[in-house]
Amino acid sequence: MEVVVKAKDNSTGGGTGEIVGAYNSGDLIIITCDPQDTWSLAGQVVSGNCNTMGVVDHPYKPRNQSFNLGSLVGSIDDGMTYFPIGPLLQMTINENNTTLKLYCWDTNKNDNSGGISAMVTEFRLNS
Repeated sequence: MEVVVKAKDNSTGGGTGEIVGAYNSGDLIIITCDPQDTWSLAGQVVSGNCNTMGVVDHPYKPRNQSFNLGSLVGSIDDGMTYFPIGPLLQMTINENNTTLKLYCWDTNKNDNSGGISAMVTEFRLNS
């Protein structure tokens, strides 16, 4: 399935995560993104387009986590902690009733635009 993550609406800087789905222990999730797919960030620190890896050499470090600004990140605890998605992520869910959300790692949603498409393949253990 395709999930479009919007740089503004799904920003860690004031937006909400794009819900991918709810999963149970043992489910396998594979997310792929085209490295040529970009979104736009603007601001005092950095301005321009970037892909899922974010703007190189422009880390943003809130909550003791650090990713390049504009990176595609995920969360399974409603935005308390994050992990990088990049152009490819393969993960196995460890707990039942886990909701996966995707975000644009940024400081301010209001100066962002565009979106990145994430192709999600699900292998459900008990389906």
